[in-house]
Amino acid sequence: MKIQSVTVPKLEVRHLLKLVEEDIFNEGCIPETAQHMDVDFDRTYENQDELIEDICNFLGIENDKENYLLNSCDEEGRIDFQLMENAEGYPASSRELALWKEGKCRLWAATYSAYVEEVIRKSFKLAEGK
Repeated sequence: MKIQSVTVPKLEVRHLLKLVEEDIFNEGCIPETAQHMDVDFDRTYENQDELIEDICNFLGIENDKENYLLNSCDEEGRIDFQLMENAEGYPASSRELALWKEGKCRLWAATYSAYVEEVIRKSFKLAEGK
């Protein structure tokens, strides 16, 4: 009896790229403060909705279409998640956002980019050695 392997596509994100720059309310970002980093994030998903929900939870943001952009910068499979962060790198609270708007708090605009790949895994037939 031969067992058939069933291939089910999975969605995979191997890491998140983070760009953060200080943002002054009503003035915009300060380019000299920009920092890039690679965030360790290696996960596999059954579908796009599960993927987006998990990354939003990881970042501590609401799963709201205003917080992310699909196929960002016309790159297929790229999702950018955007949020404001405090000096410790955590999502800014509503109080911090209010103080930031008054010029009494420093915040950073953060963009996390996920590159999604579809992966199909199936059995590989091994050959006899010689």
